[in-house]
Amino acid sequence: MSERGYRIYLVGRVSLQYYLIKYRGHYYLLDYADPKKLSSYGARGASARMTRKWSIYDVDAVKDEFCALAHKPYITKEQDHNIAIAFIVILCLAIPLLNSSFTFVNNLSSISVVLTGFVAIVMLLHFVNKPKVDVNKYKKTFLESTNFKTPSLKLKIIVFLMTYISLFSAVCLGVFSRNLLVLIISGCVMSYMFMFSRFIYFMLSRQLASSKQMESNRFLKHMKQNRSSNGKMKDLYMLFRRVKE
Repeated sequence: MSERGYRIYLVGRVSLQYYLIKYRGHYYLLDYADPKKLSSYGARGASARMTRKWSIYDVDAVKDEFCALAHKPYITKEQDHNIAIAFIVILCLAIPLLNSSFTFVNNLSSISVVLTGFVAIVMLLHFVNKPKVDVNKYKKTFLESTNFKTPSLKLKIIVFLMTYISLFSAVCLGVFSRNLLVLIISGCVMSYMFMFSRFIYFMLSRQLASSKQMESNRFLKHMKQNRSSNGKMKDLYMLFRRVKE
């Protein structure tokens, strides 16, 4: 078994919920972001790399059908950096708009905007989760992360508190500023990006290699194999092993 497991190859996104992946030469649907599950939202949704097992469905027999459906509307690590830079630039350009002409009448109006936007996005996610895929007719197994380490209860509590205190602070800043621009950026955009991050990012590619791995010849060889034609690095995906239920 290579590097304590095998890496997945991301073919593309079939729907909002499913990604088509290639694992050890076979094609599978990865159940990644289900709008019906609470675990797809908020802190649990943002901590995809801390999920031990992932449900996969063997579609090797009909791989051509799903390869035709697969597309790539997901954000890679490089695109994420570009979006962050663009966001900072837009924010700097919008700073002059921070004036009293954009104030709301009261805080209740601001809270209504944030909550209405959240509910609207949740409903939209259910609506755009197409095409509907009947996975019951495909064999189900699991991919288990070989690098998974169960965090301590103390660490879970600290991360949970810090995460939602930050989220609450961002929303409060937007609401109590009584300013439309601050409300949109802090109360809506920042909080929504966090709450719906799993539907935006494919986070299983975002695993940093340890110094020990980077020193190994096997890792260096893998890095060379994963360079694209323009010399830039492709995303490195996490290591998994396939297990039964």
